[in-house]
Amino acid sequence: LKEAVYHNPTDPEAWLYKGIICLYLSPCPACNPIEDFDETLTLVDNRNLPPFRDIESCAWYGIGVAYQKVMGEEEKAKDAFNKANETK
Repeated sequence: LKEAVYHNPTDPEAWLYKGIICLYLSPCPACNPIEDFDETLTLVDNRNLPPFRDIESCAWYGIGVAYQKVMGEEEKAKDAFNKANETK
């Protein structure tokens, strides 16, 4: 997946899947799912098309899971989950 992002650095879906894989590998010093999901959100850049809104919602959900499961930060997780629901 790292190679997919390397070859398609502007593809938000590639970054989304990289973030998901990093969640499964966490905690791992080579992975930072929040950075990957943040890059996804940057690339989506509030495009109001349905496929991008779905990717945006999934990225916010992934950030919530990362904060909750990996970092134990419930308040930040709750904020991210709320943003995920707002973008649906």
